[in-house]
Amino acid sequence: LICMFSGLGVTVALSAQRFVRRPGPFAFLVIFYLAHRQMPLSDRSDATHNAEYGRAILSSLPSDSLLLSHTDLDWNTVRYLRKCEGLGESVTHVSAQLLPYPWFQRQISSPSNLFGPATFPSILPGVSTSRFSEGNAVLVSRFLSSNLANFPGGVYCDMQAFPDDEIEAGGVWRSLLLIPHGLVYKVEKAPDNLLAVATNFPSSLSLLSTLPSPP
Repeated sequence: LICMFSGLGVTVALSAQRFVRRPGPFAFLVIFYLAHRQMPLSDRSDATHNAEYGRAILSSLPSDSLLLSHTDLDWNTVRYLRKCEGLGESVTHVSAQLLPYPWFQRQISSPSNLFGPATFPSILPGVSTSRFSEGNAVLVSRFLSSNLANFPGGVYCDMQAFPDDEIEAGGVWRSLLLIPHGLVYKVEKAPDNLLAVATNFPSSLSLLSTLPSPP
């Protein structure tokens, strides 16, 4: 906003220089006036929405758990609280958006063991970070499936990682079961018989009872 208003002020000053003997000071006054007028409206230093969102996620996660974030909102808020304020230090946090990049792959083998017991499957051709693509679905599903047994506190994932129309009755997505857990999904292996899912989604029982068991 400051840059935009500065540009407007300079433009006004230059266009008015034939009427103003000293356009420099005039431009400064215009910029100062616009900044003084807009700053109270633009000041969000007391806003706590993002911090509260990140705390809500971390407060719901058990110790020794894994959280896979897929969006900037989830990744940035949780990462800041963990690294800068020391919250949720026992939670392993990974970004699905960063997984495919070669520089991130080099961090996996870092001697500092940044990601604890997390397993990172190889990146396959056609990988994507768009949640609406098959390449992204393969990336996310392989990573989550590979880590289900690695974390005593469980595996959790950003809800925005999954298109709603791809989640089947009872919360089944591919070979995984997505259980709402606060602002994230708790991820487990989908049961062989979909009727077993009804214990987590009682309202779906009547629908599930009409479906055949998966092959």
